[in-house]
Amino acid sequence: MCQAVSLNPIIRGWASYYRVSDAGTVGDFARLDRITYLRLRRWAKRQTGSINQGHQKYWHTIGDNHWVFITKPDSNGLKLLSHIEFHSSVNDYVKVRGDKSPYDGDNIYWSLRLSNHPDLPTTKRKLLKQQKGRCMGCGLNFLEGDLLEIDHINPISCGGKKEWKNLQLLHRHCHDIKTLF
Repeated sequence: MCQAVSLNPIIRGWASYYRVSDAGTVGDFARLDRITYLRLRRWAKRQTGSINQGHQKYWHTIGDNHWVFITKPDSNGLKLLSHIEFHSSVNDYVKVRGDKSPYDGDNIYWSLRLSNHPDLPTTKRKLLKQQKGRCMGCGLNFLEGDLLEIDHINPISCGGKKEWKNLQLLHRHCHDIKTLF
């Protein structure tokens, strides 16, 4: 069953790529697992002669999951991964409101939404939420594509401490201006 060996990295990669989306909510992961099951069931029927024998030979129970495709039930068996196993919380994905567009001029909405961006480091996310999406240097809202930098309000070189209340988020150009003087 070398096809399962080549299928596992594909399932892992696809599920990892779409982990921060609403693919789980829409049911794409479940649908893909269903398609995989149907194709494996057809293959098992050809191998064993009947669907029941195929189920008894290849599908086993692991924990609460009663439909795990595994070639041998002992520890040497190859287990086929499921898309659902890699699904992360859908709460990480926040849908855009239906009446919003990046071009509608509502910078407040988009700057607050930026604090939920999956590629943004946790410290920057927290600072964005704390500052309500505004740069402490110029007072403008942060937008997608802006270069964000973490700044020490009281610089470490001037006796500032490395603690949360001494941090702020600035545009890169605002940070350059602040550190220039």
